[in-house]
Amino acid sequence: MKIEENKRMLALSCIVADLKEENMELEQRVHQLVNDYNDVVRQLNGKDTHKDEDPAKLLLGDMQKMRDHCDKLEKDNEQLKRECIQLQTERNEAKTHADECELQKEELFKHIARFNNSEFLKTGDACTHLGFPPDGDFVKVGSEKCFSCPHLIKVDESGKKCVLCACRYDNTKDEEAQICKSTDD
Repeated sequence: MKIEENKRMLALSCIVADLKEENMELEQRVHQLVNDYNDVVRQLNGKDTHKDEDPAKLLLGDMQKMRDHCDKLEKDNEQLKRECIQLQTERNEAKTHADECELQKEELFKHIARFNNSEFLKTGDACTHLGFPPDGDFVKVGSEKCFSCPHLIKVDESGKKCVLCACRYDNTKDEEAQICKSTDD
């Protein structure tokens, strides 16, 4: 299961990296188009004059071609902006999904650690984890009280008649949480 999760995380990382690279390329293209557009606007306004070129000599057809080119650049610029927004949205969705996968992974590791650190108790024995109730009787493993315990993971109903209990692990985690809480205060 860990290998599968690692493969998923690697695939998501690759997708995010590809999206970032494509986003950067589109951003560069947008800057180039904006520069081209600004150059054409300057030429149309007569602000960018060359030594050998007189703006008064430009023909109406040349000016129309320049205007068409400006319009095309504007359309390209708008299209690139839409694509950039779409890529940013996809990147954000991929990042959200990656974060969700990371949270799921952490939860799975917690459950696996709890299971791995649990112990089997034989049905009918006195439970050493629940302690002694006020009336002085032991709680028997497999009793009603045992089945309602939050530390109980699984009851073996087959031939062995035992209970899988995570009391020691849970108590260790509770103690660690109390220590962290007291150091934060």
